Amino acid sequence: MYENLLRPILFKLPPEKAQSFADFFLKRKLIWEVYHSFQKTSDPRLQISYTNDQNLPSPLGFAAGYDKDCEFLTSLLLLGFGYVIGGTIVNSPRYGNEKPRIARNIKEEALINALGFPSKGKSYVTDFLEKYQKDLSKRQNLGKIMLSISGLDHEDLLSCHSDIQPYASFLEINISSPNTSNIKIFQEQDNLAKLLNSLNKQKSLFLKLPPYTTNEEKTLVFSLIKTAISCGIDGFTIANTKPISDDRLAVGKGGMSGKPLLTQTIQMVKEIRSEFGFDFIINACGGISNAYDLLSVLYAGANTGQLLTAFIYRGPNIANNINNTLVKLIEKTGSKNITELVQQYSNLDKL
Repeated sequence: MYENLLRPILFKLPPEKAQSFADFFLKRKLIWEVYHSFQKTSDPRLQISYTNDQNLPSPLGFAAGYDKDCEFLTSLLLLGFGYVIGGTIVNSPRYGNEKPRIARNIKEEALINALGFPSKGKSYVTDFLEKYQKDLSKRQNLGKIMLSISGLDHEDLLSCHSDIQPYASFLEINISSPNTSNIKIFQEQDNLAKLLNSLNKQKSLFLKLPPYTTNEEKTLVFSLIKTAISCGIDGFTIANTKPISDDRLAVGKGGMSGKPLLTQTIQMVKEIRSEFGFDFIINACGGISNAYDLLSVLYAGANTGQLLTAFIYRGPNIANNINNTLVKLIEKTGSKNITELVQQYSNLDKL
């Protein structure tokens, strides 16, 4: 119904207006309570061990960048995601870049955004997060909340981390948005080491890295990984949106997300595992839109896969559809669980 009826209507609107319309319904939690009660959104065979002895009900995550102010995280969890990421959260309210700042490439199922961290600020966000803590304490069967944070300088990010950390199961630091130039100071090894060593880390911490397409970019990303590992990072999100020029955007450039990125995501995960081993977690982000895409990044070496753009193109059933397809494949292959299914991935086309 979504792809054939609702999406054509929404896509007649500018992207941000369409999202505001969708957000109106996502804020109505009762709708998704009812949805959850009628859908099989989880299966014990999809459960994975993640970090600090915490398990996730599914290896499918909802990426940062949609629910920027953490206004409907519970609704997203009710859709069947193993974890959802709120944010990116910043200290003070920000308008972000000038509009228009999102463009669609519909045939490719891609988006180009130049949002620039629009946010109502951490004080606004923490009011919602306090409610989630009470709400989710009663819902042990749902996924986890990860919170994405960023800052424009060292003290800014430290303050945000300190205030947001109590509300998250895990934290992700975004140092790689192509639309916010100031945060690139943390792509210098000394600045990154200073930041990570200054954090009072009580929750598992992930670093969201930029993508790479050239040897120079690859060298930079590998140097950041090496530095972060030496500072005790728990893992990485591979990767942020791909920088691209687009004259439909007011600032003339942005970051691409969606289906065209999958091959690049798989390659990056493989190369990072080959270079650095398996002593940290990788959350693969970029191009995932179905169960086979998710399996492809897990087979490449990721622990989880995240999506966001596919949610906009495929609708709220996407997590449930992916989870159900994974369960069917587990049964078809005679696997016991998702871990065994991933090992069978290369043989799936022969079944």
